[in-house]
Amino acid sequence: MAYADLDSADVSRATSLASVVQQISLGLGVTIGGLAVHLSSRWQGHETLVAGHFWPAFVVIGVFSMASIPVTRRLPLNAGAALTGHKPA
Repeated sequence: MAYADLDSADVSRATSLASVVQQISLGLGVTIGGLAVHLSSRWQGHETLVAGHFWPAFVVIGVFSMASIPVTRRLPLNAGAALTGHKPA
């Protein structure tokens, strides 16, 4: 869907931009998850990591993922129809 509405001349630049955005989002996810584990460890007062430190990281990353739902819901109902061949309802 990222390239559905682009002219073929712009697809190369869009691919580069999408790749950069994907790498940044992966890095931010790792950073935010690591920060959540670190803060959980501090909050629980342990010197070493234990399994109980990781659940807050999963919750935080899940909240970030759910925060993308309103953005996705704003897409038109026929978004990506040109790629799938489906006609708008």
